[in-house]
Amino acid sequence: MSNGGIIGPVVVISTQSQSELITNKTSSGSFTTQPLTTSLTVLVAAGGGGSSYGAGGAGGVRIVCSPISAATPFTVTIGAGGGGSTNGSDSSIIGTGLSVTSNGGGYGGAPDGNEGPGGPGGSGGGGGHGPNSDGQLGPNGGTGNSPPTSPSQGNTGGRGRNSSGGAGYAAGGGGGAGAVGANSPSPGAGGNGGIGLESSISGSPAYYGGGGGANGETSNGTGGLGGGGNAGTNGTANTGGGAGSGNFFATRFSGGSGIIIVKEPAILPSAPGVWSLSEVYNYKKAGNWTS
Repeated sequence: MSNGGIIGPVVVISTQSQSELITNKTSSGSFTTQPLTTSLTVLVAAGGGGSSYGAGGAGGVRIVCSPISAATPFTVTIGAGGGGSTNGSDSSIIGTGLSVTSNGGGYGGAPDGNEGPGGPGGSGGGGGHGPNSDGQLGPNGGTGNSPPTSPSQGNTGGRGRNSSGGAGYAAGGGGGAGAVGANSPSPGAGGNGGIGLESSISGSPAYYGGGGGANGETSNGTGGLGGGGNAGTNGTANTGGGAGSGNFFATRFSGGSGIIIVKEPAILPSAPGVWSLSEVYNYKKAGNWTS
């Protein structure tokens, strides 16, 4: 039998293969996929918002799966974290067949005074502390998922609070990619930052886009998992984390820069429904036979 022991036509198969490849981009530039890659999974995290009295919101985080053409070149932009009372910058990956942009996190409230709301962004910044002395919630947090994407790229920031009696100012936590920023829980207590979005795209579970924790006169909030800064600290670089908020004297902090992670799947040799005996022997001998 000329076809190696199987009656019927000889089936032509592909012997090409390539390994899974995960690429972390932490600076802007170019990127080209492998020759056999025809689909991608990308995580795009923008820069986190800076802080004033309110905490900075996380940069937007998006995870997209898409078919592409093989060996496609992409332009990659990594957003910087916002400094002080400014939004973070957008991150994007753009090429033929795939274009994804995540928006920078919103700034913490009160860039020009302690009574301002948080800024809108991928996730919204926390509100500054309020102008009154009734102990009630004050300025709103900034709107998250702005401009809107589906699925959502982030969440709203928490509200600041008015002072009351011996308890002074308190600000709202920055919104995170996975949860809203917390309101100030009580007079004088800063709100926590919202948790980031969890993903295993890099090969192990990690969080991206945590909101910043807010400062209060009696107690401070903590930053959300995913690089959100605790009150009085910057967001973590290459996470999209929002900045922790400053204090009554308007100390400002910076959000963390963004990151883009690209996952190209492994490509295995294609197999026909029926293998000839000679094909099985040759693949086993070469160590390329897979069950």
